[in-house]
Amino acid sequence: MLLDIVIYRLFDSYAWCLLPTDVLHKYKVHWLRHVPSGKGNFTEVQFQDHSGTGIPLPNPTFIALHVAVAHVLNLSGAAEVIDKFYDVFSDEGPTVPSGNHASEEDFRIRLSLIGLTTNKHRYRV
Repeated sequence: MLLDIVIYRLFDSYAWCLLPTDVLHKYKVHWLRHVPSGKGNFTEVQFQDHSGTGIPLPNPTFIALHVAVAHVLNLSGAAEVIDKFYDVFSDEGPTVPSGNHASEEDFRIRLSLIGLTTNKHRYRV
């Protein structure tokens, strides 16, 4: 299921994470946002090496780090802001918003980005 592009992109955007179980390399899927249609039966992941050559399994420490980042982003509301920014300015579309993208919300995002570059947000040296 991790090879499913929808699931992969949602993992990459911290919409879900893997919570450890009592079994090494077995995890419970924890959704932090809306579960996409048809993905509700995706409830656990068991990593196994079927190669016969000894491919290392994912490091549990890195999975735990993903869990921590996912929770911080979602509980702080930062994930929603990042998603909006990505939707408007991602490489998958034009770099300059056109059509419906040049909305009032787009204008507010741009203003907030301008605010990030002002001196009040920089460290004093």
